[in-house]
Order: sequence, then C-alpha cells, then structure tokens
Amino acid sequence: MPNLISGTKGLSPLIPAKAGIQHFAFWVPAFAGTSGEWINTANKLQATAVTELCCNGMALSKPLTFMFKDDGAVPNNPVLPVLVYKGAIDAGSKRDPEGAIETLFATNSWGHGQWRNGIYSFAHYHAMIHEALGIARGHARVQLGGHGGEVFELAAGDVVVLPAGTGHQKLLGSDDFLVIGAYPPDGTYNLCRGDNPAERDKALTTIPKVPLPESDPVLGKDGPLPKLWRR
Repeated sequence: MPNLISGTKGLSPLIPAKAGIQHFAFWVPAFAGTSGEWINTANKLQATAVTELCCNGMALSKPLTFMFKDDGAVPNNPVLPVLVYKGAIDAGSKRDPEGAIETLFATNSWGHGQWRNGIYSFAHYHAMIHEALGIARGHARVQLGGHGGEVFELAAGDVVVLPAGTGHQKLLGSDDFLVIGAYPPDGTYNLCRGDNPAERDKALTTIPKVPLPESDPVLGKDGPLPKLWRR
C-alpha cells in the first residue's frame, strides 16, 4: 500500500506520498491564526499540481491535478487528469453540508443523478461518465488510480472530480463518512470492477468517447476544468 505523508500538528495533509515517486507536498493551516509553512518533499510531482492555496475556511481557487496510468486492471483515463479541491466548501460551518454540496454541483451543471452514500471498498470505475465526489461529513482514506494508485486523506468539504475510467475505492473511513456523488448531463452511468478483465476491454473503447463537460463542478463555466480537460 502506498505510504502517506505523516501529518504535522495544526496542519492538514493534502498530497499523498509513494515510494519511488517524487512529490510536492503542500500543507495549509487547519485553524484560523495557525501559522504553517509549505513543505516541499521532493522536486516534482508525477501528477501535475496546479495550486493556489488559501487559508481560514476559503476554498482552493485551483485544483490539484493527477494523472494515473493504465495498470492492466483499471484503465484510468489516458488524457484527462483527476482534479482534487481541498476545502471546496467550509463544511464545518454549514448546518446542511449535504445540501450545500448538492446545490453547488447543480448550479454548475453537475446535478445529474445526484446521490448520498459512501464509496465502495473495492476498486471500481465508470467507463461511460465522469463523476464528482463531494465529502459532506467525516473523513476517509481513499485510493485513486486503481490498485497501484495513490492514497488520499479526504475530509468534509473536499471535492474530487474523476474523469471516466479512474479507479477509486475507500480503504478506511469514519463512521459518519458521507459523500455526495453527481454527474454532468452527458454520459451514461455504469459500474466496472477493477478485477474484471472483460469490463476493462470494453471500457477502453468507451472511455475516449465520453463527452467533455462544459463546466467545473466547483467553479462553474469559468473554472479550470474546461481548460484542463481537453483531448
């Protein structure tokens, strides 16, 4: 299992670490008034990090981006990066964080097929649609990119945007872990398991055909997704 960067008191981990891969690690103060510093663990992140960091409850104005290669079982997406928004909403200040995330997604044209649940504990992906996952409550350790992918610590307020084909699974989670899932208007929901070669072979033909969204689920039409997701 990939290693995680260990936390520092008063700071929240954002980027995972994996042996043999160089990374940038960015940290943000967890509480107003806490002083923190950026910790650069290495020279370059294999998956490009596009970052503009803000503190004290403010959302990231740009996501971190990650590319995952086909691992032979999970295809991932060969062109489109995973987007990770840390603290997209200040969930702790919301009486109804579920509703806040649902409204955010719907306002930005990602309100199709919304659901409230968790994340499956087995590696899976969607080969005919892109997916947005907003963490409404709790926290979890989630692996993205399939069995050889990266492990992320996700918490309430974070949003992850998965291009079609991206493997994901929950490894550990708090009892109150709750996710809002949503999709753009174009595409068809399907579920593929990371241990089914027949599904993978078919997925390789459908993933490149999934339409590109016109809007970012967090920042709308003027957000970074339409610029970052290009074929």
